[in-house]
Amino acid sequence: ILNFTMDEAVPLIQDDPSSRTSSAASAKSSADAVACRSGEVSLVEAFEAVGFGKAQYRVILVCGLCFMSDSIEIGLLSFLQIKAKEEFDLDATREALLTSVVFVGEFVGAFTFGPLSDRYGRWWISVIGATFVGVMGLASAFAWSFESLAVMRCLVGVGIGGLSVPFDILAEFVPVLQRGRSLMAVEFFWSIGTLFTAGLAWGLLEELGWRWFVGLCSAPVLMALVGFCVMPESPHWLVTQGRTAEALCVMQRAAKLNGRAPLTDDTVLVAGSEAARAPSSVPNPVWTKPIEGTHTDAVATVDSADTAPPQPQPTAPAVWDADKVGSGASYGAAVESTPSGNSGSASPRELFRSPLLWTTLRLFAVWLCFSFSYYGVLLILPEVLSGGEDNLDYTALLISSSAEVVACAIGMALIDTVGRTKTAGVSYGLCGVFMGLMMLSNLTPAAVIALSMLARGAIFIGSSTTWVLTPELFPTPVRGTGHSWCNALARVGGAVTPFWGRAALPQPTRLALYAAVSVLCGIVTLTLRETRGSKLR
Repeated sequence: ILNFTMDEAVPLIQDDPSSRTSSAASAKSSADAVACRSGEVSLVEAFEAVGFGKAQYRVILVCGLCFMSDSIEIGLLSFLQIKAKEEFDLDATREALLTSVVFVGEFVGAFTFGPLSDRYGRWWISVIGATFVGVMGLASAFAWSFESLAVMRCLVGVGIGGLSVPFDILAEFVPVLQRGRSLMAVEFFWSIGTLFTAGLAWGLLEELGWRWFVGLCSAPVLMALVGFCVMPESPHWLVTQGRTAEALCVMQRAAKLNGRAPLTDDTVLVAGSEAARAPSSVPNPVWTKPIEGTHTDAVATVDSADTAPPQPQPTAPAVWDADKVGSGASYGAAVESTPSGNSGSASPRELFRSPLLWTTLRLFAVWLCFSFSYYGVLLILPEVLSGGEDNLDYTALLISSSAEVVACAIGMALIDTVGRTKTAGVSYGLCGVFMGLMMLSNLTPAAVIALSMLARGAIFIGSSTTWVLTPELFPTPVRGTGHSWCNALARVGGAVTPFWGRAALPQPTRLALYAAVSVLCGIVTLTLRETRGSKLR
């Protein structure tokens, strides 16, 4: 499952080794031909030439640390609520408010950072979001009152709202065949973050107190901030902005890291699946070379003759033209138009126009529903596993959290075989079934732990697959906005969850609503378009 290859996806059932060798050699030969070609080269062809290797692993690591931080900051809420209640003498409403303000901040951050990433770039917005989480997370450990703690946790939430943007960078930086499993691999970091939080609480929370616990939970995002030094800007975004020279530098650097032949300096990257085969009229310029940098990806000038270097004709940025997309079951293919003078920025209003409107509304519903159920599972499980008492059963929580690691491996195996929509839809339905079974009385502690692991694992597979599916359904000019706004709706579900999960109602009643919402989420997910093996638009 974890065996990534440079040029082809490895099937779960292996075929003739000689045919695989021949296929890999043919793919590499084709990639080398693209690298040596002058003139226009599509991004799809360029990524095939660059291959999959160290360049992508770096992005996976940084993106994973951001994902891990998101998981940690959400996971610590169930512990922080109980400890803050003791220290600041909180009533039930203020206790729930401490969690809800985080989701309010996440809504604001996601609603804001998404459109900014489409307009100003993925890299800078990712750094700003991670900085919010790291700085405010550390500051939370020094809170002197409930009000100060609530404000700082809200600002942590604002930063978390921007942590979906690195995920979009990864989606736009991986070849088609490796994209599904690469994005799903990031979900392992979410599971690691969940285990990290539970393990840290188990070992330190009672002895050192919640302040040390909250402060140490900021460590992964601070590591991610260091990792951004080697994080590239998205070539897809650069091309849509007409900054093809910078996109070329990113791709050349990636090819060097992956041990591939770099694209020639007179290559002009264009959006779309295939570029024109005619060679460029511009000779290969020997006076430009890519700077060995990271996110800057500038072009350095080398001393040459007195004549100025010829500049290739700029490629107009690709924009999403909704009116030119055909209708049908697959919603048609994306058509990129390049009108003169277009800046490459698309209005967020495109999400609510044909043909994206129906897809947008269903994704909003899926994200709202799965977040309500997922965060509900996280909040109510400590109560279920402790038999309704406020005492935390750390052993049971750690065992329950480990289900996500196994679930991530299962999801990675299914996402490119069964497909995105079926994997997510069925998983949400199963979560509803398992949560319904938890309503039964006279369950043994072992049965409760088993059902909690199954419910948590099922909804984790569903939500992880939804994370992969969502950026694949939106075109590049509005991908950051669409994905972040889906994330914002998820935070609305997360903000409502504590009031229901901590409500003065019988536990079976609360579980029943979580189960019903999860089943509804699965039904809506099954109506979405399958994106397995499809090219980014």
